[in-house]
Order: sequence, then structure tokens, then C-alpha cells
Amino acid sequence: MTRLAHSLAPGSRTSYALVLSPDSGRVQALLSIRLSRVTPDAYANYLAAARAYAGDARIEVVNRVVEEVRLPAGPGILSRDFTLPIEREGVPAPALERCFLAVFPEGYETAAEFTLLTQNLALFDDAGSYLLAIAAGERPIIPGHEDAS
Repeated sequence: MTRLAHSLAPGSRTSYALVLSPDSGRVQALLSIRLSRVTPDAYANYLAAARAYAGDARIEVVNRVVEEVRLPAGPGILSRDFTLPIEREGVPAPALERCFLAVFPEGYETAAEFTLLTQNLALFDDAGSYLLAIAAGERPIIPGHEDAS
């Protein structure tokens, strides 16, 4: 996950590691939030780029979904997919579940981009709903890891 964290776009970013079992020290997912100043056409540009993305020479993209959403702060673009390395010789990188949510708060020239990455493909029932809940200020639960108290 450290490699993934370092590969994220630069900017004013805060990242969090999800460690479900502290004794293991294993990071199950990475949540990163980046704020950026944007131009008035940023929403349309982001939506077009999200819809156009189909992988590259190194990455195969599977089950890509891009949708426009509405949050209390303003409109957003939610995209999610799974990636597989195209080169499968040697020790390939594992499959990765990715989910991105860009929120464009009304009245501000700012965007907040939430990135959720995990190599545990069974961790989230719906990574998109999880990110939407976080962006709306809720405290979502990961199924099977509810607080017993």
C-alpha cells in the first residue's frame, strides 16, 4: 500500500490506512483525500476523463462504472473499478479495487477528491456507497466488522 500511496497525484492530501487487526499490522485499504482549486469547467473535464479512462499499456480495467451523484455539499462524480496488471509473468502486482469520488462544493472553486484503494477484493460490499457516506459526514461500517459495544 505504501507504493500506492506514493503513486497518487500530488497536492494537499491526507491519507489514512485501514488496519482491521492491529496485531497483524496489515493495511487492508487506503483512503486518501485531496483538496484542489479548480476552474469552472473542472466538473465537465473530470467527468469526461473518468468516462474515457480504459486502462493503459500496463493496467487492464475491469467493471468500470462512472456515475454522477449528489451530496449535501454539491455535485460529485463517482467512479469505481478493478485493475489487473497486463504483464502476468514473474510475480505480478495483485488485483486492486479502486473507487474515486470527486465532490465539487457549490459556491467554491474547490474540489475534494476521495480515493479508496484495496487489494482485499472482498472487503467492501460497495466501495462507492462507503465513499459517499464518508463524504456526507457519516461513519460507514465495513460489513463483518461492526462494533460490538
